[in-house]
Amino acid sequence: MKKLFLLVVMVVLGSLVLVGCGKKTLVGSWKHTSGYTYNFNEDNTGYYNYGNNTTLKFTYEDKGDKVLIKYNNADNTNEFEYTIKGDTLIITDSFGNKVEYTRK
Repeated sequence: MKKLFLLVVMVVLGSLVLVGCGKKTLVGSWKHTSGYTYNFNEDNTGYYNYGNNTTLKFTYEDKGDKVLIKYNNADNTNEFEYTIKGDTLIITDSFGNKVEYTRK
């Protein structure tokens, strides 16, 4: 009985470790096929590069399935739904389009 209990505890703990390791994170660089790039830093800052080497700096808050982004030159905060599948970040833009970025 004691061995069965220990086996069950080991299986549960092992499952918890695997689930914890599978957590997806926005932190890193994500590139669109157009060359546009999102960069999310661990300190909740980042920047967005788009066309002609233009860069927008921002702060962000990761809500798990949504990200709140406040660009430094704007008064409002933008909310985007997102998912991460493997090395692909899929952001739903303000027009409802799903835009894919690949981890660099």
